[in-house]
Amino acid sequence: YQAEYRFELGNVPMKISGVMILTGDDNEAVQHTEVEISSSVPLVGKKLVSLVAPKIDDALAGDYRHTLRYVENFA
Repeated sequence: YQAEYRFELGNVPMKISGVMILTGDDNEAVQHTEVEISSSVPLVGKKLVSLVAPKIDDALAGDYRHTLRYVENFA
């Protein structure tokens, strides 16, 4: 299973994108997630990214929990 992420946060001048790959066999599943956060604001862009990154981590953790439930129900 593979999914692409693309987020926009209202009027915040940044792009959030990435990919999640779920692989496995009969015994285990492995989820690999890679996310890139970029901002188009030259001077404060890094600060915006550092403020938003924990919220993205929380959202991805929720998605991971959903993936675990999916795998448990359909495995």
